[in-house]
Amino acid sequence: MSLIGPVKSVAGMTKITFPERTITSQPKYGTKISVKVPTHVTGLLNFENGAVGTIITSFDVWGSKVPRIEIHGTEGSLNVPDPNTFGGPVSIRMAGESEWREMPLEFGYVENSRSIGTADMAYALKTGRPHRASGSWLITFWILCTRFRTRRSSRGTWHWQAPAPGRRRCR
Repeated sequence: MSLIGPVKSVAGMTKITFPERTITSQPKYGTKISVKVPTHVTGLLNFENGAVGTIITSFDVWGSKVPRIEIHGTEGSLNVPDPNTFGGPVSIRMAGESEWREMPLEFGYVENSRSIGTADMAYALKTGRPHRASGSWLITFWILCTRFRTRRSSRGTWHWQAPAPGRRRCR
């Protein structure tokens, strides 16, 4: 949402692939647990600006080389690193080009930059621009996350349509 903007509607499918799993981290390594939430989630996102996105999250893969975030547009494609690592190359490949080009990072945040959102909010408040952590953004993000985790979604297929702008609120 930070890269593309607000989401207008979402559709998806979820699955519990393995009804029982073995914990592979400490301190409960080796413990068997019953799975109660979807472990494989696929979603289609329709953004307010007309862009369409796809999301796949899964605990049910043995390994992957899929790009973390890739955005394709009318003039090219953008590949950004895993946001959980707070660093890595940003690459672009324009229409008609045969190779990806690494883009220089403009803001210098290449290390673990947790809490940068707080600094961004303070700067926005100081300079008078709207900050990114708005209530509207938070509500939409929360709705998207919870739609992937609700009982309704764990039954398989589902769809959500955002309320008209200005009518988004917590319930």
